[in-house]
Amino acid sequence: MTTDFTTIDIGKIKGFKEHLRAVYLLLYPSRFRMILLAGFFFLLFSSDISATTYYVDSQNGSDNYDGQSASYQGGNTGPWATIPKVNSIFFAPGDSILFMRGAIWMDGPLDPRIGGSPGNTITIQESIVGQPMSFDLIDLNDNNCIYFGAYGNSPAKPLIECQGGQGIVIRHDYVIVEGFHLDHGGNNVLWMGKETGNYWNVFIDIDVTNATSNAVSSDFGGGNLWLKGLYVYNYGVNGILMNGSLNNKMKGVLIEDCWVENPVVLDLEDAITCHSDAQGNNLEGDVIIRNNTIIKSGEDGIDITSGTNILLEGNHISNSLAGGIYVVKSWVNTVEVRGNFLYSNSISQGVGDLTIKVPNVWAYNNVIAGTGHHCLQLGNTDNIRIWHNVIAPGNRTGNLIWLQDSIGQLEIKNNIFDFSGADQDISGPMPPNIVFDYNCYFTLTRDENIYQNYSFQELRDANPSFEPNGFWADPQFINPAGTLPDHFRLAGGSPCINSGTNVAAAVDFWGTPRPQGGGFDIGIFEQGTVDCDPDPNITAYPGSPCDDGDNTTSNDVYDTNCNCAGAPNACFGIGDADADGVCADVDCDDNDPSIAYQPGDACDDGDPTTSGETIQGDCSCGGGTPGPAVTCSRIDNSADDAEEKSTGTMDIGSTDLELAYDPNRGRQVIGMRFTGLNIPQGATITSAHIQFTVDDNLNINPSRLRIFGEDTDDSLPFADIDHNISNRQRTAATVQWAPAEWPTIASFGPEQRTPDIYAIIQEIVNRPGYAAGSAVSVIIDGIGGRTAEAYDGFPAQAPELCVEYTLLPVAWDCPALSANIGYPCNDGDPTTINDSIDGDCNCSGTPTSCTGIGDSDGDGICTDVDCDDNDFFNAHYPGEACNDGDDTTINDSLDANCNCAGTPTTCTGVGDADGDGVCADIDCDDNNPNITTSTGQACDDGDNTTLNDLIDANCNCTGTPTACTGIGDDD
Repeated sequence: MTTDFTTIDIGKIKGFKEHLRAVYLLLYPSRFRMILLAGFFFLLFSSDISATTYYVDSQNGSDNYDGQSASYQGGNTGPWATIPKVNSIFFAPGDSILFMRGAIWMDGPLDPRIGGSPGNTITIQESIVGQPMSFDLIDLNDNNCIYFGAYGNSPAKPLIECQGGQGIVIRHDYVIVEGFHLDHGGNNVLWMGKETGNYWNVFIDIDVTNATSNAVSSDFGGGNLWLKGLYVYNYGVNGILMNGSLNNKMKGVLIEDCWVENPVVLDLEDAITCHSDAQGNNLEGDVIIRNNTIIKSGEDGIDITSGTNILLEGNHISNSLAGGIYVVKSWVNTVEVRGNFLYSNSISQGVGDLTIKVPNVWAYNNVIAGTGHHCLQLGNTDNIRIWHNVIAPGNRTGNLIWLQDSIGQLEIKNNIFDFSGADQDISGPMPPNIVFDYNCYFTLTRDENIYQNYSFQELRDANPSFEPNGFWADPQFINPAGTLPDHFRLAGGSPCINSGTNVAAAVDFWGTPRPQGGGFDIGIFEQGTVDCDPDPNITAYPGSPCDDGDNTTSNDVYDTNCNCAGAPNACFGIGDADADGVCADVDCDDNDPSIAYQPGDACDDGDPTTSGETIQGDCSCGGGTPGPAVTCSRIDNSADDAEEKSTGTMDIGSTDLELAYDPNRGRQVIGMRFTGLNIPQGATITSAHIQFTVDDNLNINPSRLRIFGEDTDDSLPFADIDHNISNRQRTAATVQWAPAEWPTIASFGPEQRTPDIYAIIQEIVNRPGYAAGSAVSVIIDGIGGRTAEAYDGFPAQAPELCVEYTLLPVAWDCPALSANIGYPCNDGDPTTINDSIDGDCNCSGTPTSCTGIGDSDGDGICTDVDCDDNDFFNAHYPGEACNDGDDTTINDSLDANCNCAGTPTTCTGVGDADGDGVCADIDCDDNNPNITTSTGQACDDGDNTTLNDLIDANCNCTGTPTACTGIGDDD
């Protein structure tokens, strides 16, 4: 087989000003040829002048902004906040939509309304033995696609918290998605969901974790799909599922460099699978699955039950419950399986680690090792080639090779078979159409029986066509551990060197061309023509890595004369005794490779209030710039947030926090306890906020909240004891908060963030008995209602307190007030709101409708109408709707004296016990509001021969007899 290889620059540039350039080496040398199609294509840093970059930041953005700036710039210029906003926009081809790294969204899935348009492509070609393959992928420099990615400095990817639903849904073509984390999803968390098939989609570096069903899937076919660098962990059914469909059977799929691990439930489905859909419709084919890592699949590591022209290469698969690679079904054919490392799969006793039950398969340069059950299982096949493999299992319980019925032409050559494990043998019929030759057999721990109690030699004697050129000998692997592919290289004296025959396997496991010497080597390794290493257990030839003994050189290799030499590095001529890459003249300890730093290197002195520290001349860490530290604490225990009802009864396990009126319970007090802040005693607090997340969009207005701290050295958890919040001593410092409405569930932006409560935290940390490890509690009461998530509802969305502090003197804007301009304060006027320090260092607030009138209790009801202007919680006023308890009145409201009175009706003085509007003296049942009939009311007595039917004094329906009464009148 002849292939070649080209590196492709697929740096994602789109509309970025900060361009990133990345070169992905596609597989191994001499494996793939990838070329740009002829035609017009852009230079690396060009961009479509019509393309726009949009930004999304869940914490600091707003859907009222234009989305065209990474941060708020004033006016309406700034990032968007929500995924629904993104989903509502019709983007143009070439647009980029970037999500802030480290931010969290709970309002997904991301489901864009439009895709891009055709542009540049990469053609991927592979000459599978007997069948050429060729398909196109999007060139990632293509500016006609719509690109979804990330921005910002946080190492954390943008997180979509799926809450049992989906994370990203793509229903359009020409879309690139890169660098997201999808967590706690349900089924099809990353979903290619276009009903007519997805085409030209690329998904790169996406994490899908904790999915209850399929993590990644394509349900409607399509083609030209590229999945690269996906990380799937804790999945419920399939890790990556590619389905066929009725009209679009899917052609052209590349899945590479992905990591799939740890199914939630064993014995369900597979890590990576190409599968027919529920109606049995298949993939068309041209599928490449390469360089993926699969650990502990629920069934098969890679399951191919649909498609033709399939390449499985360079995959490392271990600990699968069933097969490592499972290729079955009559409609699957033309499959190449090469360079895969299968270790300790086939845990259940059903299938082989490599199972092939389809025609036209070439399996070569693979390793099957470790524990498990069957190794190689073959059946219902024809035109099968098994070349240059190593099957060297540990103590397995099944067959080394399991030959089943209906096997056509089968050629097994140039393989190494280790029968050392207990009960390892060749099982099944061995007709003449199955060719064994040029293979190496051996065992180190048991007898030489390999087939039906025949030893190798006995089988050769009984069947001259069996292994005329094969032999029994120790292949001399360089490492008996057998846990890595490198362990199966051959030592220089191996009898397998030059003992094979020429088959269509042009390279070995590592891409070295075959042959290297006078003949073809058996197994996955092709030995060089010259062994440069005198150790018979170590094989090395020109170009092999070595160690020249000089720590100041790197990339040491044997040259054509078997001399080991490396390229000089920056320490050449200076020295680097511990080989840590730091030269001896500056290394803080040149005898300790774990100390690889020098003066000037960045370091951390452990002081959260300093930044920019470096290694000093004496190798100590220091020189940092003093500044504020930020510490955050999210409630992480059920007893650390609680509600106290108006009766004093406690609710410790509530799934939400009503701030501060519950429609079902009335007025309540909220307590929140924060641990692990580690603020030193006496530190200067420069800012503090609590961030809430919306649990329910029921807003009860007006909303006026009061925030206090618990005035104690170390706050205790909340207990199920009456009045356990309200009985706690409160700080003198308090902050009032009139939050805007919370219309969107799961929102956690500025509207859900308290005003600055630095004064409250300052009062607590100033207490002499307070210590850095103390817990801090915040108490909220008030009128009106906003509903936030609680720990017992959604721990990841529980309230979070963030505090900025410093241990150094603070240069306040207003030293006399120990405050900065813009800090909250109290101007002493209860008729103003949003009081803050102004530019003249005065405390002033925004006037309200009560300014000039008065509002002594600060409940928002002016003095001239407040029914009790000295009670914050009595926010009633004349004209307010009420209930006077009299069912015979209507339009009840508070009168000028704050008494509740209604307008009398015709029933007033008579009575209307059930409140149905029918007075008691005529209501046929004044205790049942569903019975509203009354004496004299028209009715129908059911007799066609009577007239003027009415309810009589006994509440019976009777009519006036006519001439037909007693005779009848049916019509």
